Amino acid sequence: MPDHICPYGLKSKDLLERQGFAVEDHHLKTREEINAFKREHGVDTTP
Repeated sequence: MPDHICPYGLKSKDLLERQGFAVEDHHLKTREEINAFKREHGVDTTP
């Protein structure tokens, strides 16, 4: 969802970067990408 920005994701990313972590941000743009991510990582929701 290109227009959707998750405030929790933004805050998490900011916190990690402030703590010195390099964050590689990958936006899931289609339902297929979301489903593939969930299958690959064995999770029920996406970040």
